[in-house]
Amino acid sequence: MTDPASLAVEGHNKLGNDAPSGRAVQPILEEAWAIAIDLRRDLGLSEAIAWADGYLEEVREKESSTAAARWVVVISALAELARASVH
Repeated sequence: MTDPASLAVEGHNKLGNDAPSGRAVQPILEEAWAIAIDLRRDLGLSEAIAWADGYLEEVREKESSTAAARWVVVISALAELARASVH
């Protein structure tokens, strides 16, 4: 299985050119990956993805753009974990 730290770097690189970079992003990425790994451990990968998708919808309904952005990163991390477990 791929190292979660290397997946975090890969996920960060996929955020795009207009994404914040450097030290400002690192704590968000670390938190999102920690959440993703905990969800995977507690729920299993497919259930974790479904739960995170549902939670993201709840966050979006409450119009919290910061929280929604964080959960998009969590879901992206879960997707990276899914792809890594397939290879």
